[in-house]
Amino acid sequence: MEQRWGSNVVVPAHAISRNVAGLSTGFETLDELTGTGGIPLHAITLLAGGATSGKLTVAYKILVQAQNNALTERRRSVGILDLGGSTDPDYLVRAGVNLDRLLLVRPQMAKQALQVLLDLVRSRELRAILVDSLPDLTIDPEAAGAVEQMLPQVNLALKNADCALLLLDEPQPAWLPLIAIGANRAVRHYASLHIEFTREGWIESDNELTGYRVQARLLKLRAQRNAEMAPISIVFDQTVRARKTW
Repeated sequence: MEQRWGSNVVVPAHAISRNVAGLSTGFETLDELTGTGGIPLHAITLLAGGATSGKLTVAYKILVQAQNNALTERRRSVGILDLGGSTDPDYLVRAGVNLDRLLLVRPQMAKQALQVLLDLVRSRELRAILVDSLPDLTIDPEAAGAVEQMLPQVNLALKNADCALLLLDEPQPAWLPLIAIGANRAVRHYASLHIEFTREGWIESDNELTGYRVQARLLKLRAQRNAEMAPISIVFDQTVRARKTW
């Protein structure tokens, strides 16, 4: 077994921990919601929501936590697969991400992105990887088929990597082909954590827009759960901060 699948595939039963290692989200109430102190390592986390729902900010805050907790000898501690070419370095910095320790990857084709993702996980060099986004990953029938085919390999590679994999999703876009539905179901099946974000209102101070309130709803968790929903606030000025809503 070890010769064929690797030295970590067989472990003594007494070495199994009841606690799931996790990365903080930077939002206290959200960490309490998952029951693991954040998002799980060695697993897939799906963050879903529409525009200005907060999912991207939460993902960036998780990357910050991953950078803070990564081994000091790692030059690049987190990675982003920027499939839509929309990553804004200014917003990354405002969220607290260290660009010098960020690997930004822009595959030319969605199908190629799956192999790139698998290579990144297998490299064991990154503490967290963000895929932005799932609709871009399943943009055509060939790419959607590749997701269903290769996702088990990615999931298996994560088991042997000290890494968290984040995928951003959104309500079914009108432009996304129906063939992608199967791929999306596969992702949701393999995800250990699935959270849906909904913007509930804007935060104003002195008649200026300073942030927004978000409700995070737990859709799936392969661990002990403490609650079903958690309120958070995203506050922006020169930097992007996280805090409890109420």
